[in-house]
Amino acid sequence: MNLQSALFLFSMLQSILLAIVLLFQIRGNAPANRCLATLLIVFSFILGENFLYFGEFYTRYPFTIYLSTPFWFLIPPLLFFYVTLLVDDHLKFKWLMLLHLSPLAVSIFRLIPFYNLQEEIKLAIVGQQHACGEISAEAVMFMVQGSIYFWMCYRYLRRHQLRNDNSKENSPKSHVWLRFLIFLLITYVIADFLSAVYLASTRQSTFNFSYISLGTFTVLIHAIGYWAIIEPERLFPASLMYRIKYRTSRLQLNDLKKAAKKIEDFMTSNKPFLNNDLKLRDLATLVNMSESHLSQIFSQYFQTNFYDFINDYRIMEAQQRLADPLYKHWTILSIGFEVGFNSKASFYRAFKRFTKTTPTKYLKIIASKGTH
Repeated sequence: MNLQSALFLFSMLQSILLAIVLLFQIRGNAPANRCLATLLIVFSFILGENFLYFGEFYTRYPFTIYLSTPFWFLIPPLLFFYVTLLVDDHLKFKWLMLLHLSPLAVSIFRLIPFYNLQEEIKLAIVGQQHACGEISAEAVMFMVQGSIYFWMCYRYLRRHQLRNDNSKENSPKSHVWLRFLIFLLITYVIADFLSAVYLASTRQSTFNFSYISLGTFTVLIHAIGYWAIIEPERLFPASLMYRIKYRTSRLQLNDLKKAAKKIEDFMTSNKPFLNNDLKLRDLATLVNMSESHLSQIFSQYFQTNFYDFINDYRIMEAQQRLADPLYKHWTILSIGFEVGFNSKASFYRAFKRFTKTTPTKYLKIIASKGTH
């Protein structure tokens, strides 16, 4: 056993251990945990075959050759599902989702004839492929599939970040973790593909590129172990943990509805949001509730957080004033400050999030309606 195969074996065992720990992890988002655990199991399967190959054990066990190849095509969709579950905490099964397994099915179908060959013929084919430096169709397929899914993950994450740009409960640590995960997997895909290209063009050892792939897997698995177990808040945003946080709360569904109605009535009649320094504890005192119960109502009933909830009322008030002739001599920014915002940037950002347009364009829309 050489150093390279030993590192693959160590990473494989660590990956299996982390998958088991994640499956029994009680903190955070259980579906996301299971998805990440499945991804780690796929990693361990691929690492296992690499251990056999680089340790030259595959000559003793030819039936393992290319056995993990189809599972490459599970990595990109599993990553996309993990990003979805971690960011939004929902992923409803639909039969069309089985199309994500199409590359896996195509790869298995292509490799079935090889799997049915005698062991001596398998070894001869592998030796010939390495001597000729062929780039497999699977390598090209994986590069294309990976590029598409990594773009989908980044686009999904970017949209979520823009949608919650003004939120202060959605921890940016989870986004940092996801970007890091995507970056490592992109590095692996590129290194693996370059390894195949290098071999095809030079027919020489791919030592450097194989070690990049190995290093990427090792760093990835260590990062998952550290962040998923030691610093779970990086993987589990606070907004996704309210079910655990409020598990012992005495507020039931009917109580939530009554309390939510009380808050809405108070917001409409007293307009506490006009105070630009309003905090959660201030509102809790005004409506005669505890901070924990108030936070629970925002999370479970309104499906938002305190800051977004208050800013939505501020934007509704700003819309009314922008349309009111009594405020026609006021500047847009003056109205923004008057309804409770502390800066132009926060006002415009919240206005765009709530109305899908800017205050200036909103004024133009009102003016155009007034002329008709």
